[in-house]
Amino acid sequence: MWRIRLTRPKTLLPRYFRTVLPIVLLSCVLTCAAADDKPNDNTISDLDYGVALFHYYQGDHQTALTEFAIIEHKGDIQHQGLSPQLVKGGMSLSYGLYDQANEIFDRVLKAQPAEKVKADAWFGSGKLQYLEGNWREAQTAFERVSDVLSDSHHDDFYYFQAQLALKEQDIERYKQFKSQISDDQPLHSYLSHNYLLQKIANDDLSSSELSQEFSRIDAQSIALADRSYLAMGYDFIEQSEQHAAITAFKQITLDSYLFEPALLGYGWALNNLAQYGQAKSLFGQLASRVDANYYVQEAILADAYASELLGDFETSLAILQLGITKFKQHQNSLEVMEQRLSVGSACYRAIILQQVAVNCDEKHQAFIDLALIEMLSDSQFSTKREQLQQVNDLSQQFKQQLEKLHTYQQMLTEKQRTAQTRLSDIKLSDLKGQVDNLSAKRDLLASRIDEAKRSKRSVFFLPQPLLARHDKITQASTKLENLKSKGQNVEVAEQRLDLIKRMFGWESDYNFTVNVHQTQHFLTQLDQHLSELKMMYQQLSQHVNEVANIDRELSAIDDLSRRITSQMSQSNNITERIEQAFSQQLTAYFKQRQHELNRSIVVAKLAIIRMQDASFSQGEQLPVTDLGSQ
Repeated sequence: MWRIRLTRPKTLLPRYFRTVLPIVLLSCVLTCAAADDKPNDNTISDLDYGVALFHYYQGDHQTALTEFAIIEHKGDIQHQGLSPQLVKGGMSLSYGLYDQANEIFDRVLKAQPAEKVKADAWFGSGKLQYLEGNWREAQTAFERVSDVLSDSHHDDFYYFQAQLALKEQDIERYKQFKSQISDDQPLHSYLSHNYLLQKIANDDLSSSELSQEFSRIDAQSIALADRSYLAMGYDFIEQSEQHAAITAFKQITLDSYLFEPALLGYGWALNNLAQYGQAKSLFGQLASRVDANYYVQEAILADAYASELLGDFETSLAILQLGITKFKQHQNSLEVMEQRLSVGSACYRAIILQQVAVNCDEKHQAFIDLALIEMLSDSQFSTKREQLQQVNDLSQQFKQQLEKLHTYQQMLTEKQRTAQTRLSDIKLSDLKGQVDNLSAKRDLLASRIDEAKRSKRSVFFLPQPLLARHDKITQASTKLENLKSKGQNVEVAEQRLDLIKRMFGWESDYNFTVNVHQTQHFLTQLDQHLSELKMMYQQLSQHVNEVANIDRELSAIDDLSRRITSQMSQSNNITERIEQAFSQQLTAYFKQRQHELNRSIVVAKLAIIRMQDASFSQGEQLPVTDLGSQ
């Protein structure tokens, strides 16, 4: 409870900061801890490992992890030792996959690695324990880190050591470890901020702390500086150091999301210095805001109180009446938001992922409060939010993969149907037998041609007309032999037949070379046709095999589709668990805000009753308000 010299400090002062300081401390500690581990080996011998590292250094950790999974499945990394495992462990840690990271670091340590790899693995294990809040186990792991730790881990190692020393309130060790961190590291600002919060928690803050210079290089360091000054300002108010508090509040940037609590604290410090007019001006600025968040809510009560201290009871009464109306309107807004969250996850998922939900009223979707900002910026919540975003991205990729597989499946099915229609009447085994039989006959024919060439058998090479004449001569010779055996005189016929034979023989011998050449030409043509037939048979066989492969590919597609569907189901389960955690935290937040609004309504009503009662006792007449209707 803030100790401010006012008559009603317990009802008006922002007690929220006492509850928010641990969240701020944890957020600052873990924000820096989310830095990625870097590989400790610059020598790349395996190409696939180099591809994974390329995506890793480009910040595309999802693709990098995918590449690592493919490499592990194929077993392609042969020359990098355990370094790839350390890289994967670091990325798993950054993604919040603590179980996977822990398994990797344990596996590396059990493999009896080189000292440098062992040091990096113990550092990763210590970082994991630290992020899980196991301070003692983290300290034990860090104590086993040797001096050969990779340079890329040097600053983070001393940062975690300094944080652990700060938790043990060992300021000497804290300063010793902090001095080991590189001067240009933003980690110094986080440590200084947490050291400051430690001093506030121990009631050890002094005005000399205002001389600290906080880095304002980037948006993150500016926000950290604003948090530091805000925490100092409220602690100085509690110490009754109003001027120091005002100095601290003035350091906060105007566009900071902490500007409202700073403005409220500034007003209270002025009020404590009896500068009620200036304080009322600041309270009025806050009270005029549309949304009645916690600080607007407190500013309305403080504005009314400042008017009362100035003796302007009518203005105070009017402010309180307007405040009650505003508080009730804000309660209704919260109830609408709760109803939307209870119906479905679209609204709160839109809030968490900062997206636009189709069925979520923009007015209520845009509602935000510092408490909600702090909750969403908490590192554990941020990790879940990143995981939800990654799961959503993966789900979209799964859907795209399924669509591509479905298209490819349809194409293969159509191709298979067409091929089966063409091959339905063809028996490949019978066709192969016919081709083999034809080849055997061709070989026999070629053998007989070679034999006829060697024996000079001209009859073998006769063209069809001469071959028909040869057959007639043979038939005539047979008939003469039969007549002669019957005692008939066939001498003249034999002489004529002998002359014909001699003439046929001369003609056959004369055309032997031409006939042999023509026969060889016919054989060559036969070989060409037979070669084409064999080629066509091979193509047909390949086509049949392709049809068989289509069956295997369709089966593989079905298996892959089932696996993707299973992965989508797992993604949906993860999404449901994360969204359940979101829903529980947001529900608790809404209940807290409803309770605070009810308290403010009660305080405002009691203040109205008290002022009306005081005016009646003094004989003055203030407007009578129907508090029951409000």
